[in-house]
Amino acid sequence: MYNIKIFTIIFTALIIFESCSEKKEESQEKNAVEQKNNFIVVSKKQFEKSEMQTGKISKETFKETIRTTGKIIVSPKGKALINPLFSGIINNVFVSPGQKVVKGQKLCSVTSIEIISLQQEFSEVANKLNKLKHNYLRKKSLHENKVLSDKEFETAKSDYFGTLGTYNGLKQKIVMMKLNPDNIIKGNIYSEIYLRAPFSGYITVHNCLKGMSVSPGDNLIKIINLNTLQLEFYVFEKDLPKIKSGSELYAFTPDNEALKYKAKITETGKTVNPDTKTVTCYASFKMNDTKYPAENMYMNVDITSSEFKKYALPENTIVYSETESYVLQLAKEDKKNYYFKKKDIKVEQTYNGYTAVSISDTLNQYLIKGAYNLSTE
Repeated sequence: MYNIKIFTIIFTALIIFESCSEKKEESQEKNAVEQKNNFIVVSKKQFEKSEMQTGKISKETFKETIRTTGKIIVSPKGKALINPLFSGIINNVFVSPGQKVVKGQKLCSVTSIEIISLQQEFSEVANKLNKLKHNYLRKKSLHENKVLSDKEFETAKSDYFGTLGTYNGLKQKIVMMKLNPDNIIKGNIYSEIYLRAPFSGYITVHNCLKGMSVSPGDNLIKIINLNTLQLEFYVFEKDLPKIKSGSELYAFTPDNEALKYKAKITETGKTVNPDTKTVTCYASFKMNDTKYPAENMYMNVDITSSEFKKYALPENTIVYSETESYVLQLAKEDKKNYYFKKKDIKVEQTYNGYTAVSISDTLNQYLIKGAYNLSTE
């Protein structure tokens, strides 16, 4: 019985000792980062476990930017309104709202009595002109040989050139309707005309219905060429000297700053708006077909006003407190530990993930990842 008690006591003591050892080991693990002789000591085991990283200072590109606003517009040469030249009825509609079209593609067709009458008149005038031309050339020859009086020659000349003017005017109307005048002269009369796309683009306005009556000037379809999208933006007069044609800028919507549209300034305004104290400027885009913004879309704009190189560290390298900002410089290492020391710095600016600092030491290593995980108390 006595031996059993002794065994129980020893077994219990072993369990307690093992538990204390585990707690001690856990405590040592937690204290792998400690302050010692003005160094912040990090065990290599903890360094690897916390995925810490060191790196050197480097020269990085920084840009000064001006933040403003603007909107997407389409260049005047990149949009067109399609309307008929004559009153008539829409006979067919070949496109839909939002559809992409190519230059020369049929959009809709219009038929009317006016179109048919115009072709008939043109055909009659063309045939008449041919007769008058032969008569004019014959009488001109007779007049030159003193066989025909001046009055008869002038009458033939007047009839020919007067009819020629009428012919040319009618022909221009025929050409404007995209009809073939030679076919009409041969007696081929078109019953309808086709309104076609003047360039490739997208349909943004569509007011076409089959059977709808139309008149000259009715805006049936609007097409815009997205390759001519521009940015109209506004710069305060105090910032105007900082920008110039050819300067780079980025435009983005307020709710999606990650998607940025690159553009270059093409024109700076010359007049200050007295109400807003801004100058209207313009920029052109270079983008692929999958990234087009929409016309009249509101944009935020960052304009690059200057570009320069500065010594910098990744922005996560900097540790900030209420009274100071500093980095952790690797002072030394041994088989088990890394030894870091605080180095006070002056922070200048941050751009594109890097922070410009007042030090230009390119030899030493700094803790660029994991600095905030260390306690310096």
